[in-house]
Amino acid sequence: MMDEAKQQIAEILWARLVKEFNDEAETYDPESYESLLGSIGPVEDREVMRSKWWQFVDGYLFDVDYNEITWMIEREHNGEKLATGRIHFGS
Repeated sequence: MMDEAKQQIAEILWARLVKEFNDEAETYDPESYESLLGSIGPVEDREVMRSKWWQFVDGYLFDVDYNEITWMIEREHNGEKLATGRIHFGS
């Protein structure tokens, strides 16, 4: 698959993750451990689990290398300030 196509897929999945991350903040409770994104930490500074967020944004629907695409997203956006907090990526 061409790098441009991989980048487009990474951008699609990133946009989905941003939406879900911000939506989750409305009901997120760090004490409940019930996050669909695998979030941990305070709402304004959360870490999301790679396998959980990938599944939740339907990353498996794309015929791409999971490690390569998640690495692209994480390299570009780790620690980025979103509308509801800073996002960090965990294993």
